[in-house]
Amino acid sequence: MLATAVAVVALPATAYAAFTAIAAVLAGLLVSARIRPRWLLRRIWIGTPVALYAFLLPFTHAHPTSTLVGLPWSAVGAQAGAALFIKAVLSLLAASLVAATTPSSDLLVGAQRLGFPPRLTEVAGFMLRYLDLVTADLQRTRTSMAARGFRGGGTAAARVLAPLLGHLFVRTFERGERVYYAMHARGYGGRMPDQGSRSVHADAWLTAGLVPAFAWGCYAWAHLAH
Repeated sequence: MLATAVAVVALPATAYAAFTAIAAVLAGLLVSARIRPRWLLRRIWIGTPVALYAFLLPFTHAHPTSTLVGLPWSAVGAQAGAALFIKAVLSLLAASLVAATTPSSDLLVGAQRLGFPPRLTEVAGFMLRYLDLVTADLQRTRTSMAARGFRGGGTAAARVLAPLLGHLFVRTFERGERVYYAMHARGYGGRMPDQGSRSVHADAWLTAGLVPAFAWGCYAWAHLAH
């Protein structure tokens, strides 16, 4: 995924044929993995700030060439904005494909084998495990508030929600302390136990190798074409 994203970012801004080819490959993998469009759109939504910035680039470029609806507009800025948007979408598609097809535990084991700092992988593992727990606590609290007639909106709601978030933070912090003490009581010495090895099928290795190879092939072809 990282190799594919780097290849996409390194492509020239006008390599639209290469962008289209990489997008077709990623789309084929997303379809074959049976990833629902609604799930995918919720993950890509995180790139909205990048999309807004790309939209503003033609109007904020230092050398405008014409006007559009009364605003200075630059063709170079439009080209740069389009390239930024396409590269962001393709990178998010690659990341979403990995997130949808690889369990988080496998990602953590892979990060450990690649030599990531142990503390970083441990913190990420605890975050993934307890995110659902904290979300469930928040949902139960919201349901309880709604049952008691709470209706959100305005400054009055902010005065209620601010202590609620503080309460959830304190509960989460205290739960983390209890888990940490329990780990030490069970022999934790600063390193999580090995998750064990898992066999990887040949088709997984093939996919993992072909996608970045294809992306870098598009990169080489685009530079030769330019």
